[in-house]
Order: sequence, then C-alpha cells, then structure tokens
Amino acid sequence: MLDAVEFQAKIQNGFIQIPDEYKQELNEGDDIQVIVLVKKKSLNQYHA
Repeated sequence: MLDAVEFQAKIQNGFIQIPDEYKQELNEGDDIQVIVLVKKKSLNQYHA
C-alpha cells in the first residue's frame, strides 16, 4: 500500500528537506518513491 504526501521545497546542496509534519510518518530505511515536478519560470519572469 502507498501513502502519498505533497509539499513544495527548494533543493539545497542537492537535498530536498522533508517538512517536519511528514517526518513522523517515515522511518529510517523505509523504501520510498519520489516524483519531482520542477516549476519552470514563465517568460515574463525573465524580462522583469
């Protein structure tokens, strides 16, 4: 069975920080599946 959580984060030094509210649901050594969706900047943001 899979449980899913969704949150937004920034990559820092190659790592994604898991918010504290989800950490209690995870145990050291758990197998997880990660899907990364990258929010691309629109063209308008480049011309600001």
